[in-house]
Amino acid sequence: PALVTVKDDIIDMPYTDIVGLYYGNLYGYGTANYVLTLYTKDFSESTVDKPGMLLTINLFDELISGDELPMLTPGKYKVTGTFDASEFSILYGLTASSSTGGSYAFGSYIYQIDAVGGEIIDYITSGSMDVKLEGQNDYTFEYEFKTQSGRMLKGVWIGPVEFSNLATDDDRVVLSTLEDDVECD
Repeated sequence: PALVTVKDDIIDMPYTDIVGLYYGNLYGYGTANYVLTLYTKDFSESTVDKPGMLLTINLFDELISGDELPMLTPGKYKVTGTFDASEFSILYGLTASSSTGGSYAFGSYIYQIDAVGGEIIDYITSGSMDVKLEGQNDYTFEYEFKTQSGRMLKGVWIGPVEFSNLATDDDRVVLSTLEDDVECD
C-alpha cells in the first residue's frame, strides 16, 4: 500500500522490523525502561531520504533481577500525561534539549517521511498498548494512540522481539541484602 501523508491517521501500518532495548533503572525510579521502535520496510533514522515511518514507544515495567533476560510483562500499558515511570506506563512524547543546545524527539513518537518528502515528528499524547507474550520472546503488541496533532495510530505487531540489554551494573537489581563479602566454610 502507498504511504499515507503526514496528515492522515495511521491504521495498520505494515511495519517490517522492530528493535527492542532494555535500559534497566535508567531514570532512578525503581522501574525498568524499555524502548520499542517499529520500522517500515527499508526505513531507519539513518535513511531519511526514503519514504517510510518509525514508531518509538518508551515503556516502564518491573525491573528484572540478576541475569534474567529482559522481557516485557504481559498486560495493558497506558500513556501518561506526566513523567510517570510507574509499572505498566508509557512515556508521552516531547522535545528534549541536548547539552549541546540542540533538541531531539524523546519518549513515544512517530517519525515519518511521505512520498513527496514531507517530514514530521508527531508526539504520542494518549492511548494504550496491550502486550501479550508466548514463550520467551514471541510478542503481540496491540496499540491505539493519539498524537499531539490529533492523528490516530492503531495497529498490531506480532513476532519475535529480543531486547538488547543496555543496563549498566548500577541499574541492575540485586536480591541480596548483604552489605559485605561473606565467606562460608
